[in-house]
Amino acid sequence: MHKRFSRSVRFLLVLASQLFLLWLAATAQANAAMIDRFEATAPPLMVMPVTPKAPTKLVLRPLQTRTSVYGLIEMTIDTDGVVINQFDPAQIDLS
Repeated sequence: MHKRFSRSVRFLLVLASQLFLLWLAATAQANAAMIDRFEATAPPLMVMPVTPKAPTKLVLRPLQTRTSVYGLIEMTIDTDGVVINQFDPAQIDLS
């Protein structure tokens, strides 16, 4: 009886794994078809050109109102300058 039970459990596991793989493949195909339909009907992206502008003002101000004597303080820089990549230090001059 034990061998028969283990054989039927093994059969069920194999069947369940095959059904899962079929479901996974069908879901992937459906998702790919949906993405293709979306890309075909989506409007083209508009890219707005950025014109760099040198800053005329630099204002340094704290982000928090209170801190301890030797505590850390976060500051922000307010400026009217425009750069293409704000994370490129070569494009931002704070002097």
